[in-house]
Amino acid sequence: TPLRLKKNEIAIFEGIHALNDDCAGRNPAATCLYISARSDVLEGEDLRFKGTWMRLTRRAVRDYNFRGTGVGETMDMWANVRRGEKLYISPYKNRADIIFDSSLPYEVSVMKNYALPLLQAVPEENVRRAELLELIEAFQYFEPIDPELVDKDSLLREFIGGGSYHYS
Repeated sequence: TPLRLKKNEIAIFEGIHALNDDCAGRNPAATCLYISARSDVLEGEDLRFKGTWMRLTRRAVRDYNFRGTGVGETMDMWANVRRGEKLYISPYKNRADIIFDSSLPYEVSVMKNYALPLLQAVPEENVRRAELLELIEAFQYFEPIDPELVDKDSLLREFIGGGSYHYS
């Protein structure tokens, strides 16, 4: 549905496809943001935790805690999620005026409390078991941080719960 704004009105389009012209159109006056966990965690030159692993970890913990989806199911969907990112998100993210990396420096250590037990419980016959084992191994480099230390307004609360924001 076409939208016509009056003077001094703004519209906010939220969603992973909002930068795609076919979905959201293109307004020359628009300011576009792209927000995603992108950072790899390095120790010197050694890669310890991939940014894609953080997105998978966030999704697995959120889906388990708030959507009733087991990690096995999330893993089954992950290949399709990544395919969709490559086809429908990555080609458009550079259109953003501002790219914001939502990775938090302490995130892996907090998420270890939630993700590691979930990942370890996935049955050995899961077709994505090798990927799971690589992710489980990556958590060994991080000391856990008590989730109670995470601020109630932190973005991380969207995935682990206990935040100050409430949705209707």
